[in-house]
Amino acid sequence: MSGYRVVPVAEEVVAEVRRTRTAPDYGHPAWLEEKHEAGAACRVCLTRFAADEPRLLFTFDAFRGRAVPPLPGPIYVHAAECEPHDADTPLPPYFLGKPVTFQAYGEGRRLVVEREIHQDVEEAIADLLASPEVFYIHARSVDAGCYLFTVERAVEQATDATRA
Repeated sequence: MSGYRVVPVAEEVVAEVRRTRTAPDYGHPAWLEEKHEAGAACRVCLTRFAADEPRLLFTFDAFRGRAVPPLPGPIYVHAAECEPHDADTPLPPYFLGKPVTFQAYGEGRRLVVEREIHQDVEEAIADLLASPEVFYIHARSVDAGCYLFTVERAVEQATDATRA
């Protein structure tokens, strides 16, 4: 097990979007996109979309349930149900060689540091989480700036950090 968890968008939130075709918290319509180039990743299973694989685009608050004020932005998910990424498994290979922006947050949603990473993604995660100021990290697309997933300390590390 790695020293971190990769937390995707909650399946129950996406199931509601798939059912209602409406963005959570905002009521904006979710857009079904059936024709597109391959690329991007589903924010639930964290796998890359194949060309023309139906996907939904909707407004999502990356701080939902964690902090206020909200920071809504567009995300993609598979239009059909998919297997959610297990947070306790390592970062999917798709993200290991892909540039990503990490925004490390502390108490009260305070941005501690922002880094654009082009290689050694796991090393960057370990480095950011080594700081006691950092509570969690948002991964964002370097190109579009949209939210990808959240990185947290592994459960036993988070427990140890709160005892200190």
